[in-house]
Amino acid sequence: MTSVSLPSVDEALTKARRALSANTKCIAFVGPPGCGKTTALDTLAEEQVSAIRLRVPRDDDGAVAALAALTDQLPHPAQGLARDTTLSFLKRLDALLELLPAQSAVFFDEPPLASRRAFWDETIFSVRAREFSSRVLRHKGSFKVLTLNSADDAPDFLEVERIEVARRANPGVILEQSGLAGPPIEQLLAQHGTVLAARSPIEIRLAGQAALKVSPTLLVESGFRLRELVKLTSKVVTPGVRYMLGRLALVRERNLSEWLDWAAQGIASEERQLVERIFLFGEDSDRRLHESIALLADQSGWLNPVRRTAAHREIAARYRTRFDESTRAVNLTGALLDEVEIVHHKTHAGDASLLDDTLYFAEQYDVLGRTFGQRGERLFRDRKHKAARAMIGDAVKSYERALENDPDDWYAAHYLAFNLDVLGEEVDRIETQYRAGLALRPSFVWGHSRWIRFLINCGRHQEARDALEAAIDEFTGGGQQPGPMFYAELHVDVARQFLQFGAYEQAQAVLDLVPLDVRGRVDRYERLARYAAWQREPAVNELVYPPGVPLSARSSSAFAKPDEKVVSFMPGRLASVTGDVSRFRVKLEKGFGWRSLTTAELKALGLGPHLPLHPGTFVEFLKVRHAGKVVERAAIHPVSNPFEELEVKYPAPNRFVDA
Repeated sequence: MTSVSLPSVDEALTKARRALSANTKCIAFVGPPGCGKTTALDTLAEEQVSAIRLRVPRDDDGAVAALAALTDQLPHPAQGLARDTTLSFLKRLDALLELLPAQSAVFFDEPPLASRRAFWDETIFSVRAREFSSRVLRHKGSFKVLTLNSADDAPDFLEVERIEVARRANPGVILEQSGLAGPPIEQLLAQHGTVLAARSPIEIRLAGQAALKVSPTLLVESGFRLRELVKLTSKVVTPGVRYMLGRLALVRERNLSEWLDWAAQGIASEERQLVERIFLFGEDSDRRLHESIALLADQSGWLNPVRRTAAHREIAARYRTRFDESTRAVNLTGALLDEVEIVHHKTHAGDASLLDDTLYFAEQYDVLGRTFGQRGERLFRDRKHKAARAMIGDAVKSYERALENDPDDWYAAHYLAFNLDVLGEEVDRIETQYRAGLALRPSFVWGHSRWIRFLINCGRHQEARDALEAAIDEFTGGGQQPGPMFYAELHVDVARQFLQFGAYEQAQAVLDLVPLDVRGRVDRYERLARYAAWQREPAVNELVYPPGVPLSARSSSAFAKPDEKVVSFMPGRLASVTGDVSRFRVKLEKGFGWRSLTTAELKALGLGPHLPLHPGTFVEFLKVRHAGKVVERAAIHPVSNPFEELEVKYPAPNRFVDA
């Protein structure tokens, strides 16, 4: 089937077999996504007596899953080595590689070797994936077969013979094998056959199904683009198909044959048949979902959060059953893989029971902490503060467990500090952990950015300025020239933190450090510069009213009730916040003056839901007489905060007022 529908794969295999017979140590199938590289890799691997097959999933714990897969293919001692928590991840990997049989064949599908992010904001998960790949490929004594999307992705430490796999398919055969036939298909082939021949099989199938359902007159562009898949799938995918594909996309096994009944629960039989005909490849006993569809299902949210969480729980339960069966049979083969998958899916389900288990990899605790931290932030933004604090507390526990496994886990050290920082407790411990994270990985920009913002929150502004200078030296001292994202993640966020406390001069000084030729490409730079100027007004002159308030709205009360008599109206702008006291520049009946109010007094005036207030905010104070009593209240003018930048209050900027 493959040789007929993808002739370019046959040509690549012929070249690969010739290279191997010539004792070539490393070959790579190179071509764009969907050209058949993985098919060629799998076919060649099946011809070897003892092939080691590897792939790093694109999930955060991908390196751990890849290590488990390697362990599963090695002799028995590998199981004990992989579970040895006294060894770091890399030491375990090195020990496992020593167990590779002599003259072994390693087949590695798209090893992640190049960082997809800048060196200064790369996560530990990306670092681990690259470290895993490079160490496997550097191991001597085995020949390697790789797949690469581009020749530029080839490792520079290996001599690699590149074998190009062009996109050259037989669209007529692919459509026929998929049960797609009829006049619309004939018209599609007549109009777009040449273009389709340069497309991937999944795109050819989708185009055929779309032709049957909508029209054979389709724009089928050359070149692989996810948005083209979105266009095609939107024409053929029903809610039931999305549901089934969304569930299958969560399963990380290559062979999905045993998962089809589970994934199809509750959907119509014709929708399941469509999934199997169009979206799955391989024989009945070895059905596979194209990675591009799995990626599309994930990015497009084909499962809503509730269904997604439920699916992760169900998948974890199935792996638990497998694990228990292997344990009862004293069969360790695959047990580690099952354990890794149990943890992976329980993590994505937000299952806090994992904190009571013993996880073998610090990275698994890191992913768990990240899940809890992100959920805590969402709860915080939804004003569910009690639930948010509980979730963030679980994140803290996760990172503590990670550090128990690996004291050198810089990611855990930093995010333990950050989540404690969010809770606003244990100030000394927060400082210790931020410093520890920076010592372990000085090139992590978020480590510097959050440490500096912590110092600002504690009122240690001189130390914050010194820390900013140290961070800039770290990233530019060697002649490095960071791009706009560096300044967005360091300078802009630090300036924003200063502005939350009304330190407009210090904020502007930080913004001034952004190079002139970069400012136009740094998101939020211009808005924060305007905000700094806006904050400056009430502190240095008599401009109580922000320019955005129309003249017709000035010197009048817009929030007095019909049966109330206005006794006094005092508009003002918040000039500064010092500890618990907010100081306003106010317009009096004659001239201007100052008014200071505590947080309790602001709440009593009705401003509780708006706290903490940002310096520069326009507030109206009103005294009215009603039923013989004089009462005072305050309101935020609807256009008082025209810049959205400082509206995000996570974590609350005043949590360290007494630190």
